[in-house]
Amino acid sequence: MLEAGFRPDFPADVLHEVQLLKQGAPKDNGPAVRDLRSLLWSSIDNDSSRDLDQVEYVEKLPAGSTRLLVGIADVDASVPKGSATDRQAAVETTSVYAGVTTFPMLPGELSTDLTSLLDAQERVAIVIELHVLDSGDVDGHEVYPARLRNRAKLAYSSTGAWLEGHAPMPPAVASVPGMEAQLRLQQQTSEQLRGLRKQHGALTFGSIEATPVVENGEVKDLTVNPHNVAEDIIESFMVRCCWTGRASTTALK
Repeated sequence: MLEAGFRPDFPADVLHEVQLLKQGAPKDNGPAVRDLRSLLWSSIDNDSSRDLDQVEYVEKLPAGSTRLLVGIADVDASVPKGSATDRQAAVETTSVYAGVTTFPMLPGELSTDLTSLLDAQERVAIVIELHVLDSGDVDGHEVYPARLRNRAKLAYSSTGAWLEGHAPMPPAVASVPGMEAQLRLQQQTSEQLRGLRKQHGALTFGSIEATPVVENGEVKDLTVNPHNVAEDIIESFMVRCCWTGRASTTALK
């Protein structure tokens, strides 16, 4: 890591800021923060992931279009610009997943706790709201801060297998009233967005993702993770939000 130009060990001033942050509440961005805690938010990520950076929610509108919300973890609420932690992140630019060890861009107290959209925890997030027509076209969008709560922490493997009819419903879905219908609607919305992309000539590239099997600190094997419909949901939502975000860079100023 050092030879590649990274600083894998957090300096003392970063650790000090984290300790101070743990003793107090992060800012909530003021009165403009909307209260969306009642919505059926869910996250889909890797099985072992604790650094949850996004949640999703969809609903059908009376006119027939779909309201799609994607909440992104508001790290700025805890890591102000110019702070020691912000400067450290600017140098690292990314978390490095090295198989046996993960070198996080932010201290674990932030990345897997205070700024993570963990299940059953209240968090402030930046929400991208899209109105999606049946054709897959988006006819309106907003970007705003909101307070929310993740109702179901889901994994790609089990959620994808269930949606494809190969496995039973994940307990995190079955235990939340309305969550099954919510995930089915997310899948339907994803298919609409993917269909529009194909009409516009989007290319699909196949890739193989492998997870290391680690024993006593050594990689002994690799397991291949097949792509499934749960990953399609997150990919299609994020691709569309990125397109929208390019036109909304000043929305929060």
